[in-house]
Amino acid sequence: MANIIITGTSRGIGYELVKLLGEEGHQVLALSRNAGPCSDLKLPNVHSLSCDLSQVTDYKKVGQHIEKWDAVDVLINNAGSLLNKPFMDITSEEFEAVYKVNVFGVAEMTRLVVPKMGKNGHVLTISSM
Repeated sequence: MANIIITGTSRGIGYELVKLLGEEGHQVLALSRNAGPCSDLKLPNVHSLSCDLSQVTDYKKVGQHIEKWDAVDVLINNAGSLLNKPFMDITSEEFEAVYKVNVFGVAEMTRLVVPKMGKNGHVLTISSM
């Protein structure tokens, strides 16, 4: 079975991936600001960790967890931030907050995980809008 990390797991695609892969028996690290939904699945091989990808300090928590694994086989970058308002109304601060999750979050997670991957490891990045 594979060791899989998934970001953005409190709902939607991320949550469903955790459920599917966890039920198949894979070791899954589910990362989301809200760890509750994946914890509520009560799957013994799913570890839910509260993690905000816009906070540099939260990457240390992820790093500490994956130190326990021999390797990471798959990283699924699924977390995303969205502002549902007209472009001209978006402040610089709001734009930066979205960028921290959608761009820097993907880069930091990938940078953190790739050294733990073998030559057959995979990084999948999901985006929208």
